[in-house]
Amino acid sequence: MDSFNQKILVFLTMLTNAYRDEEEQQLPCPLDLPADGDFTEDFTAILGAFFLFYQHIFPDAAKEMDLIRFTHFLNSLAIQCCYQEEAKEQEAEESE
Repeated sequence: MDSFNQKILVFLTMLTNAYRDEEEQQLPCPLDLPADGDFTEDFTAILGAFFLFYQHIFPDAAKEMDLIRFTHFLNSLAIQCCYQEEAKEQEAEESE
């Protein structure tokens, strides 16, 4: 397995561990920090792990989704989160 796919597997394991009981968690091998400080491959591997996790959780929906559509889905969630935070801030300001 090449280093990129190994990183995807490590991040996927860490993500799925969040939903496992402590005694069921798997210990992934640690990753080295990039010596040059370039985390592009790491963030791309994290994206790949998120996509694989999504495919595992929602196999029927994932059939209609490729990686580009998945990033659109994530962007939609980010925008929704920003709107919700903004609404909370406005409510807090109005209640003062």
